[in-house]
Amino acid sequence: MDTKERIKEIQDILVSYKDMESMILLREMITLRREQHRNRLEGEESAEVRGRAKECKDLLQLFD
Repeated sequence: MDTKERIKEIQDILVSYKDMESMILLREMITLRREQHRNRLEGEESAEVRGRAKECKDLLQLFD
């Protein structure tokens, strides 16, 4: 199994658990951490730092 297939498999599993309390708390924690640092991270000149901020945002979209 390649990386893309494994990522998709994991995403499907996480989405199926999205209404569980632990997943709700994880989503809230990631959201709060992202909000706490959003302005600094998204305004950075470093493409790596901006990429990390975008990755957090993309992960949160799994639970919408």
